[in-house]
Order: sequence, then structure tokens, then C-alpha cells
Amino acid sequence: MSEEKTEEPKPVFHGAPSGTTSPPSAENKFDKTFAAGVAVGIGSAALVAALLYARKVKEKPAAPTVAPEPSD
Repeated sequence: MSEEKTEEPKPVFHGAPSGTTSPPSAENKFDKTFAAGVAVGIGSAALVAALLYARKVKEKPAAPTVAPEPSD
């Protein structure tokens, strides 16, 4: 009988570009974490600004009603 060689499956690292067989580098991981932190900070600032704007802008008061003058 002949022996068939089978290749061992290469490890797949999630979050790494397709076809990459090495784990993501620490620098690459830091860059992604930093970018995510910046995005969260910008989003938080946008929410605070929207809430402050909504609090500042209020409904316009209704026009005062004028009582009709009594007729004689």
C-alpha cells in the first residue's frame, strides 16, 4: 500500500488578514485598540453635544391669546 501524505491544516488567526498564518503583531493589536478607543471617545463627545443641544433648544412658547374686547 502506498502512503498518502496529508498536509496539516494551517492555524487560522481571527482578526488577521486572510491567508495570514502568523498571529497579529503586538503593534498591530495596539493600533486597532487605539483606533477603537478614539472612536468611542468621539462617539461619546457627539452624544454629550447632542444632549446639551437638545436641552438648550426648547419649544417656542405659544402666542399669548388676547381676550376679545367687550362690545357694548
